[in-house]
Amino acid sequence: MDTNDEWIQQRSGIRERHFAPEGVGSTDLAAEAAKRAIENAGLTPKDIDYVVFATMTPDYTFPGCGGLLGAKLGIDGVPALDIRQQCAAFPFGLQLSDALVTAGAASTILLVGADAHAGFMP
Repeated sequence: MDTNDEWIQQRSGIRERHFAPEGVGSTDLAAEAAKRAIENAGLTPKDIDYVVFATMTPDYTFPGCGGLLGAKLGIDGVPALDIRQQCAAFPFGLQLSDALVTAGAASTILLVGADAHAGFMP
């Protein structure tokens, strides 16, 4: 495909790309974003009763990123899961989070979408 910087910016709005340094994984990126989100919501990690992590680039096959993120944030003893459905993972996470709250299974869910592609790229 014949493209240039102007063509890409016009159609996507993308002006720059960022790369995670070697050794930085999806949970590292998610932890920084989650800390800010929790603080901006006026909450603490102890207020979170469920963690949903949407990613297609997990740090490891096992354990899941949801549990790793919970541990990094001091969120202990709550359900934590991954949704690994590529670009659709975050919308599926929204749907699941809504269903959990509606069913009364959770009240304050930390839903995070994070990917660190650099380790997967040649």
